[in-house]
Amino acid sequence: MLKRILTFFSKDKSSSDLFIEKGSDTTLDSVRIDVRKPKADFKNLIVGNNSLISGSYFFELEGAQVQIGNDTSVGTSSFVCSKKITIGSHVMISWGCTIMDTDAHSLVFEERKNDVRDWKRSFDEGVLGKYKDWSNVISKEIIIKDKAWIGFNVIILKGVTIGEGAIVASGSVVTKDVPNFTLVGGNPARIIKSVE
Repeated sequence: MLKRILTFFSKDKSSSDLFIEKGSDTTLDSVRIDVRKPKADFKNLIVGNNSLISGSYFFELEGAQVQIGNDTSVGTSSFVCSKKITIGSHVMISWGCTIMDTDAHSLVFEERKNDVRDWKRSFDEGVLGKYKDWSNVISKEIIIKDKAWIGFNVIILKGVTIGEGAIVASGSVVTKDVPNFTLVGGNPARIIKSVE
């Protein structure tokens, strides 16, 4: 049985890790990878060519995956993935963002009442997430299309699609899809105007 994988890459280290695939001329700078339930011979983080990638990537379930395209920049942001997060090419994601494709807990108390106890038990045993019950947790893929720009400290929640060339203003909370070539902002994010 595979154990939890926790790795850290700075620009001085190679990404020969079994759970990462990166394209040519891509740099991983201060990247933290936390694979809670590894799947043999599976790439949890796939990055295209000529990208600069930072941040923390938490993979909660077996088969969870973040895919990042070409010529994309990701600052020191956090990604919590239990299903899939897809980021296109020519995308800029600033620092301090949180992108999360899951609620992480059930909305019903009776279904989540043991979460803290289960989390503590797995933490004490050194196998984070081992006892977590995901059967009642809602997760939906996030898609960030080509040419999008995500400002600093943005939160993007499960099931959201950010359209091509869209811009999300700093500090926004995105709970619904963002149309192509649109500037959105606020909490919750609302359309401000179209952009060329």
